[in-house]
Amino acid sequence: MFFDYTVIYGSCFIGAYLVIRGISLIFGGYPNEFLIYDSLLNHKVGEQSNTMYIYLAAFLLIAIFMIKYQLKMRLLNIDLYSYKRYDFSYRKPTSHGIDANGTNRPVYNIIPEARESNADD
Repeated sequence: MFFDYTVIYGSCFIGAYLVIRGISLIFGGYPNEFLIYDSLLNHKVGEQSNTMYIYLAAFLLIAIFMIKYQLKMRLLNIDLYSYKRYDFSYRKPTSHGIDANGTNRPVYNIIPEARESNADD
């Protein structure tokens, strides 16, 4: 039930972190993660530089924007997210697997409803 949302939220947060961490390697100013953890343990979070808070705000903005985008794409393509409808481990050949020469050859569709029958060809 929550598989799609877990993947969307997880990929957005990890992707946003990697983007911000990559930008911080170019421009600098992002403290080491161990120093952030140490300041959390010693209650000295306020002593962090202002650039860390700018990176944190950018991280949250990117993550929220991408979560909204991916949820919108999920709603537009909800039929592709119906994993329980398809058994991907066992695929049967389709009934319309005839090639141009007229010989019967099995054609495997991952999502059978995606291909419409070509009766007028």
